Amino acid sequence: MEFLSKCELCVSCGISASSVLQQHHQVHHSVIPHGRSGRSSVSGIVATVFGATGFLGRYVVNRLGRIGSQIIIPYRCDQYDLMYLRQMGDLGQLLFLEWDPKDKYCIRRAVEHSNVVINLVGKEWETKNFSFEDEFVNIPKSIAQITGEAGVETFIHISHLNASTKSPSKYLRSK
Repeated sequence: MEFLSKCELCVSCGISASSVLQQHHQVHHSVIPHGRSGRSSVSGIVATVFGATGFLGRYVVNRLGRIGSQIIIPYRCDQYDLMYLRQMGDLGQLLFLEWDPKDKYCIRRAVEHSNVVINLVGKEWETKNFSFEDEFVNIPKSIAQITGEAGVETFIHISHLNASTKSPSKYLRSK
């Protein structure tokens, strides 16, 4: 049996080389996903997720990554603590940005290109640098204020189900 080159095969089948190239070009563009079809698609959402390394944050980032959103993740922890988030999006889909919650410029830099900002910041204990008042009142207030100034379309703030000013817990009172 004699092997034919691709050009000879196309000529013997009666297909011109230009139609093969044109068909290949059309197939290439139809393969690029648009809409909500997966991580490699483009949803048009650019979201900044504050508190992405926490309990709820990992699920929010995963869901946004699945629908093809670009995600900006401001973090204040060690970079090794957020390595598990890297697999929740394609290359270039996740942007990690070190930030200081008390620096308004850092917050502005994190939200300036977003059309959605999600605030999940919070800890279950106080530290010498951040009290409950800072975590649950001052930082969210700064994020909301700067988000409004930046003209972001949507701001989502997550609090706590049992938050109450009459709670015996200092944690729940500050939420």
